[in-house]
Amino acid sequence: MAATSNGKQLRRIILLYLLRRRIQRRKYFKSKWALVFSSCRKDENPKERLCVTLRYLVTGDAQVTIAASYRIGPATISKIIKETTKAIWDVLDEKGFLCVPRTAIEWKAISKDFKEKWNFPNCIGAIDGKHVVVQAPPRSGSDLFNYKKTFSIVLMAVCDADYQFTLVDVGDAGRQSDGGVYSNSKLGFAIDNQLLGFPSSEKLPSSEIKVPSVFVPDDAFPLKSNIMKPYPGKQGDVTKSIFNYRLSRACRIIENTFGIATSRFRVFRRPIIASESTANSIARAVVALHNYLMVKGHTPKAVTTIAHLVTLMLMLVPHLNLVTGEAIPNRLLD
Repeated sequence: MAATSNGKQLRRIILLYLLRRRIQRRKYFKSKWALVFSSCRKDENPKERLCVTLRYLVTGDAQVTIAASYRIGPATISKIIKETTKAIWDVLDEKGFLCVPRTAIEWKAISKDFKEKWNFPNCIGAIDGKHVVVQAPPRSGSDLFNYKKTFSIVLMAVCDADYQFTLVDVGDAGRQSDGGVYSNSKLGFAIDNQLLGFPSSEKLPSSEIKVPSVFVPDDAFPLKSNIMKPYPGKQGDVTKSIFNYRLSRACRIIENTFGIATSRFRVFRRPIIASESTANSIARAVVALHNYLMVKGHTPKAVTTIAHLVTLMLMLVPHLNLVTGEAIPNRLLD
């Protein structure tokens, strides 16, 4: 229990350390810009800004409720969430927590994991879309109105075999199908035109046939050279049925990944009341924080030695209430 508690505390410290410069507010003081940390107002303190944002993401509480709890104006809460969610995405992306493959070797590592863990060779990711429910923006008409009779933006994502997001495209209108979103997105364009450094075609196990690396989606996506679909309809052929079962099991990983993220970040369980750009930032922040919590044994590039880490902890402990878990609600890390 003590080791688990220490691990949670360390993650809180590291997250605040990574974000502190991006979410600090600046104010003009004595003819020069001065950074304000411990002696600033609540809305200027990076610890408070991070705490407010994480509470919103984890609980999904209304911003008015959070404003009353922290005794900060609702407009200020809205601004804090907008700025901090963008900072979370930018910083965790820079520090390598988004796990974006950039070389053929990294794609092959994902393919190896899918083969060993899910018995599906030459698979470099599971892809699907999730509807993030929002309050309809002004003058948006029916653009965001989806088949579930709600307004939403689409989070199109790819994950690896370990439930970590690797590629993300967010912001398309909810009225489109997953296949339509894929065809019109930058992510779909990059996959179709092989712009992501995919490995060359490889032989299937116990075969001389070479096939390209593929992503596995559900039946809503189009069949393409790098997109593998199941055989349509109910199959009487046992071989095809086994293939469909294995593809479905591999595709289920992205659905499970969305489920894990939604269970941790309940902001996805109710309509997001924010501008479209802020809703996009919130979705990206959830993706980044999900990967941050899923990566095991990952030390940020900025923390290179034990001595550096101890110094970091001593520096930040006065600004972070580790007893009550003020910076991050405990269930975020459960």
